[in-house]
Amino acid sequence: MTGGNGGIGLGCAKGLAAAGASIAIWARNEEKNQSAVAQLEALGAKAHSYIVDVTNKLDIETAIEECLYDFGGIDILIANAGLNIRMQPEEFPEEVINEIIDVNLKGAMFCAQMIYPELKKRGGGKVILIGSLSSIQGVGFASIYSATKGGVVQLGKSLAALGAGIIFKLTRFCQDG
Repeated sequence: MTGGNGGIGLGCAKGLAAAGASIAIWARNEEKNQSAVAQLEALGAKAHSYIVDVTNKLDIETAIEECLYDFGGIDILIANAGLNIRMQPEEFPEEVINEIIDVNLKGAMFCAQMIYPELKKRGGGKVILIGSLSSIQGVGFASIYSATKGGVVQLGKSLAALGAGIIFKLTRFCQDG
């Protein structure tokens, strides 16, 4: 679960934990990761956290290897990590635009791309990409976020069209708590 240490991601992780799943939290903040793991373990789930920057392919590759070792396999990847910096469109500096695109869109693609060989080897699995209402309804003060989440929707549709025994979905199905 990328971005699984808070918000929607932690809500999804709690729901899966309540259903009996083991959970891997992939996020950048160690303190929040450990808090999420403690909450999941309190629900009776096996949970581990990994420091992962979804814009860094080496981090993703390392997390996949560590999860395979710690859990024996990966059945579902939920690409939830996201960044939303709010400002007027004319005020966005290039480095902020690039950071939002890198985390929200490239991060989802990198995770899907890098987990695919493992899921194919296992004979199937799921990759769930988390969109946003702003994917289809633009938000003026979050124009770059909205654009990237629109890209995530199209990425999910494009990956789903490939099939190949892997189920690619775009959804927003979890609520915190």
